[in-house]
Amino acid sequence: MRIVWLMVVLGVAFAGWFWKNSIVPATDGNVGQARKVTVSKLGPRYVTGHTSHYDLAISPDGSIWSVGYDGENYGLVSRLDVGTKSWQRTKYTNRFAMPEAIAFPSASTGVIVARSQFFNTMDGGQNWQRFELRSYLTPVAIDFWNEEIGVVVGRHNVSNEQRMEVWRTDDGGRSFAKFAELRSDRFPYDVIFLSSSEIIMVVAKDELMRSRDGGKTWSPERFELFSVSSAVRKSDSQTLLLGTEGEVATSDNVNGWTMTSLISRTANSLVWRDIACIGGSVIVAVGDKGSLAVSFTGGVEWADVQSGIGEDLVRIYSGPDFFVILGTDSMFRLDLE
Repeated sequence: MRIVWLMVVLGVAFAGWFWKNSIVPATDGNVGQARKVTVSKLGPRYVTGHTSHYDLAISPDGSIWSVGYDGENYGLVSRLDVGTKSWQRTKYTNRFAMPEAIAFPSASTGVIVARSQFFNTMDGGQNWQRFELRSYLTPVAIDFWNEEIGVVVGRHNVSNEQRMEVWRTDDGGRSFAKFAELRSDRFPYDVIFLSSSEIIMVVAKDELMRSRDGGKTWSPERFELFSVSSAVRKSDSQTLLLGTEGEVATSDNVNGWTMTSLISRTANSLVWRDIACIGGSVIVAVGDKGSLAVSFTGGVEWADVQSGIGEDLVRIYSGPDFFVILGTDSMFRLDLE
C-alpha cells in the first residue's frame, strides 16, 4: 500500500467564501499526470428562515437540488444552477412535510421523500405531485438504478412495531409500491442499486441486507472486516464499502468482500463518514475535522487533501464531473482537473 500526499499550492479565504487548490503528484494510477483538486465553499448549511440543506441531489445536467426544514418554512426545495451562486427556492407542497431525502435521476425527473408521503416532478422541478403512502414510514435513503427504477428504504414509525420497509418505483417516481416489510430491531441507513434486480442495504455497522429480485426478498449478510460507514456503487459489477477508520473493501457481487486499502488517518480524523464515486476510478471520502481523501485509482491508492476545512464533513454527493460535500455548518464543492 502506498499513500500519495497532496501539496497545497494556494489557499485564500475572505467573507466566508474560500477556495483551496491542491496538486496531486504523479502516480502510476493517474499515468504520470498531476491532478489539481479545488475545494470551494458554496455557503452555510443552515440559516433560520432562509436556508436548510438536509439532503442533496445532483442532476445529470449539473444543477444541485436541496431539501430541508429551516425552522420557519416547510415544503421548500432549493436549486443551484450551473455557473450561478444563488439558490432558487420553490414550493413542492403546501402541506407540512418533513423532507428526508431527494433524488434527481434525470434533469427533468426528481423525487422528494418525506414521512408517509413522496413527491415527484417530471418537468425539472416546476411542478410537484404528491403521492401518499398510507404507511407510517420514515424514509432514510433513496437510490435510482436509471431514470425509471428506484428504491426507498426506511423504518416503520410506530413505537411498538419494529420493522423496515422497502418501496420501489418503476416509472420515475410517478408511483411507488411497497415491495417488502422486514422485521428487525435494526434500521437501514444506506441503500445502493447494483443492477435492475440486485440491491444492497446497510442496516448496521456489521450487517448488510441483499436483494437479488429487485427488492421483494432480502437476505442478511454479516460483515466482519470492519465497521461500515457508507457504501457506493463503483461500477455495474463492483460495490465499495467505507469503514469508520478509513478501511475500504470491494465486492464483485459474486466472490464476497475483499479489503483493498486503508485511507491515511491524518488531520486528526476521528471517523470517516461517507464516500462517492465518478466513473468508477475517481473516489472521494470525507470524515471528521475536515478529513478529505481522493483516489484516482478506484480506491487502491489514496491522497490526503489538506482542504483547510475545520468542521466535520458528513455527506458527499457525486455529479457529472464534480462533488458536493455537506459539513456540519457549511457546504462545499470539490472539482478535479
